Amino acid sequence: MSHTHDHYDGKDALGHLLDARAKGHSAGSEPHGIEASGIWHAFCDSAKMTAIAGLFFLLTEHYLPLGLPHVASILGLALAWAIWMGGRSCWLAFTRLDRLLKAIAEEKHEVDNNRSMEKQELKEIYALKGFEGKLLDDVVDVLASDNNRLLEIMLEEELGIKKQSQDHPLLQGFAAFASSALVGIAGVWLYYTLGLWGLGLHALTYVAAAIGSARLSNVDVLKSAIWQVGVALVSVITLYFALTHL
Repeated sequence: MSHTHDHYDGKDALGHLLDARAKGHSAGSEPHGIEASGIWHAFCDSAKMTAIAGLFFLLTEHYLPLGLPHVASILGLALAWAIWMGGRSCWLAFTRLDRLLKAIAEEKHEVDNNRSMEKQELKEIYALKGFEGKLLDDVVDVLASDNNRLLEIMLEEELGIKKQSQDHPLLQGFAAFASSALVGIAGVWLYYTLGLWGLGLHALTYVAAAIGSARLSNVDVLKSAIWQVGVALVSVITLYFALTHL
């Protein structure tokens, strides 16, 4: 068995590339159901979470008063929630960044200590792209001319990790905080101004954020929005029934 085959854990070049891309994707993303990477993902996700939480809380407050002394208490609660959402988003982003840095460090170790094998990997990757003969050799020689360039190319071509593909965690945290604070505080003010009609802001925000999340995730907008809004609607109706009939 060749060294190349050993390095690929018994797989061919294409199989190894698919495994490496899956590893790179896992390093920079979150499992389903957790906030996705990016400032606008954080903004929409936090707006949606705040909107549904606001609907639940203010509906409960209306039918089952919690005895809070005045509106400032609920505004304080809205601000505390926004800080929590911002901190949560920031922590998730730092966790993603740590995984990316670990993947980069592992690839850098391979480049520094097994350069010839990494260069051979790069050659096989570009052969899969259709390069061959002298053109293939020339392209690989240029791309592998120094370790830094080889590392950058291998991160992108093998792991699918692009340079500056992650927004800074603090920016994501601020986006989550800003959307939560805006929706939460505005929702409380409208509730105490218009009563239950003020909950319309939370409902509209949830729908808009659900559509925004679907667009950012590049999925079917109508299907995603129907599912998200449908689940929220059933939840709110269930709470309303419990508060008014039980």
